Amino acid sequence: MPEKRDGVLYICNALMTESDAVLYPVLQFGYTGAGGGQYWAISCWYFPGDHIYFSKLVPVEPGQSITGDISFKNAFPSGSETIYNWNAMFSMVPSTSLNVSISEVLKHAFETLQIYYVSDSSALPAGYTIMGSINLALADGSHPSAINWTPGMNAAQGFGAEVISNSATNGAVKLIYSDSVNV
Repeated sequence: MPEKRDGVLYICNALMTESDAVLYPVLQFGYTGAGGGQYWAISCWYFPGDHIYFSKLVPVEPGQSITGDISFKNAFPSGSETIYNWNAMFSMVPSTSLNVSISEVLKHAFETLQIYYVSDSSALPAGYTIMGSINLALADGSHPSAINWTPGMNAAQGFGAEVISNSATNGAVKLIYSDSVNV
């Protein structure tokens, strides 16, 4: 975990296994184990349990449009199990690419806002982020008819999420942080 604890904001889309291993492209503000500071940056992360893996951290500009992709590459038998190959990467930023080979399917999707080490919301940028153009496909390439996101809100702190569209091919979720509930 980061040594400098002056507020960290993570915004990410993710896929998770039944055993809670998570692969995700992360937009962060603040200092983390991957680096960073009081600016926005992107990298891809994989948490299979007790370990943490991440790609190169790349600074981005506020308001810059970015796309975090997670894709299934292939599967092959290995002894008595199947190995699934996945990739997470921010489009057009190859240095953020992170490949993982695991024996479980990443099948639980979520959009998330995580905030750590904040004693005062002024340590974070004010505003919100739209996670748009959400496109979920099943293994056969088909799309679910709709995604039923379960939004959460911490109104006392001004943090939360609002579902804009449950579409599986053009979904959208608004992640709200730091005194921006009425933005």
